[in-house]
Amino acid sequence: DLFLHYQADPVILLNRTTGEVEERYVEGAFKAEIMAAFGIVDRLELGLVIPFTAYQFGDELRPSIGSGEVDGFAMGDLRLVPKFTFYDREDAGGFGVGIVVPVSFPTGDTGAFNSDGWVRVEPRLQLDWIHEDGYAIAANVGYLVRPREALHNVVYDDVLRWSFGLRIPVLVKERGKAGVALMASVFGSVPFDEDIVPSSGDKAGMPTPPVEALGAIQVTPGDFVVQAGGGAGLTEVFGSP
Repeated sequence: DLFLHYQADPVILLNRTTGEVEERYVEGAFKAEIMAAFGIVDRLELGLVIPFTAYQFGDELRPSIGSGEVDGFAMGDLRLVPKFTFYDREDAGGFGVGIVVPVSFPTGDTGAFNSDGWVRVEPRLQLDWIHEDGYAIAANVGYLVRPREALHNVVYDDVLRWSFGLRIPVLVKERGKAGVALMASVFGSVPFDEDIVPSSGDKAGMPTPPVEALGAIQVTPGDFVVQAGGGAGLTEVFGSP
């Protein structure tokens, strides 16, 4: 699988008093992920994700943030994604339950904001239901384990992550005709550590949880699946574009 997307203003410095953007450390980024999954035994599979930024651009970094610029190509963190499904969906009326444990390795460029520089683990519980006509509902909740770090006023630490999505078929796939479906999802995270005051390092209160929404159209011509969509942040905080 190949996943391509563009991010606008993923890393900026915002003046909370005026609401104006003071710096655009990463103004835009063209990103890609190459994904593959392999069955190991019954109901157990192993996925591999290779992410990279084909090109990104932004302002020159402040000394307190880093050095130089972030323009150009950058690798992301390689992910191994083991997944275990508890039972066959056909035996439960289309309902599925699984455990996914993505493990990210620090292969990416930390100076270009494409890696934390540490191993990260995120155990995640997945629930879904798929109807034979193509309707689907999915939800998951996970806990991301990562070392604590601070960037300006933002503190990176463990977070609780969640998501909810659905798929609605518009045209059912038939012989010689492509199937079409609409897809929507909303996801976010709940931080456990407070922001800080950059000048002193004092606690500045709990940040607003980042929440993002996505919408897409899915087309299935033949044996291929093509999706195109877009999204926006529902909260103006770090982690929600």
